[in-house]
Amino acid sequence: MSNTVIWQLLASQILRAVDTLVNDPVESASLEKERERHPLVMYIEKELKQVFRPEGGIDCPELEALITDMMNCSPEKLNQLINLLVKKYYKFKGKSQDIGRYFTPIRERESGLTKIRFYNVTL
Repeated sequence: MSNTVIWQLLASQILRAVDTLVNDPVESASLEKERERHPLVMYIEKELKQVFRPEGGIDCPELEALITDMMNCSPEKLNQLINLLVKKYYKFKGKSQDIGRYFTPIRERESGLTKIRFYNVTL
């Protein structure tokens, strides 16, 4: 539900950032088609919750109020933040095609029938 709020309030900024920074018409079309269900919007939602409340315990109306307040008080900072989050998302997404280089096993543990791997992440 918070992703719907993110899309309603920030869709134009997110689309503009993707058009400018990614410069991929297919990705822009995908974002416009999937709207609030696009992984980028969900990523921005998660990150904004962390920005506004470090412990992550923020609900939808609070998030909407904080974003609206930031839009009114310092829209340029909000735009910079959206640009930063879009860059971070696509930087990681681009690397995900060769994910094995960035996630290295630290140890493995047997748990019943399941083998669990613990990973070290280096970006």
